Amino acid sequence: THRGEYMKFLSVEDTSSAYEAVLFPQAYDRFGGLVRGRGPYLLRGTVARDAGALSLTVQELENVG
Repeated sequence: THRGEYMKFLSVEDTSSAYEAVLFPQAYDRFGGLVRGRGPYLLRGTVARDAGALSLTVQELENVG
């Protein structure tokens, strides 16, 4: 970010679609280390559609693998 904080963009898919997920700095601090391992993952957050593409702002992430 412009303040030097880390964030992460993920390309993910489920049984119905592929989409982008974003971990903003607060979520990255809590869950960023989990996405270095194997999935599958359970993501919770806010879904938005921008120019026809889905994106998820992650608020919770859990490795369920």
